Amino acid sequence: MKLEWMGEYRDIIEKLIRFSNGYSSVLHKKQYLGTDIAISFAQIQVVEYILENESYMQNMSKIAYRLGISYSTFSKLANTLVEMGLLQKFNISGNRKDIIIQATDYGKDQYIKYSRFMSEIWIKRISQAGDAIPKEYLPHVVEILDAASTRPDAGSSGKKLVPVKTAAKKNPNAI
Repeated sequence: MKLEWMGEYRDIIEKLIRFSNGYSSVLHKKQYLGTDIAISFAQIQVVEYILENESYMQNMSKIAYRLGISYSTFSKLANTLVEMGLLQKFNISGNRKDIIIQATDYGKDQYIKYSRFMSEIWIKRISQAGDAIPKEYLPHVVEILDAASTRPDAGSSGKKLVPVKTAAKKNPNAI
């Protein structure tokens, strides 16, 4: 049975689900991705985001939000990357609470190696497939991907959450 409610977007949604499932299976797996050290996709994405936005000097909670991960997950990733020598932490003078993270020279070097490697094995395939899409439509593709990655608002259904009633134990001494 074909799921009709997805309409003409069914094939795209199927491929997004396939990509998500495949990606989730390797997200935290450390690999040599053209780098001198084994690193996970989750880790290299943190380095990538920090390099791309280092002039903004964003604190850790802002970076976690932009990456779409929890602060605790980001903090664990960042601490591991500091231990690996890829990132370093700073405080802004007069403010010990906000921690700013920047890539080290070693982190930049490893990212350059990673980007060359990924360009050869992944980006070439994506760009070959994407060449069929007129450039003026690319922002619409980005919108589709953004819509697919944005969590639906739980309150938008108009339904109210009600506490679940549980039956009382008949014998309070029973385990």
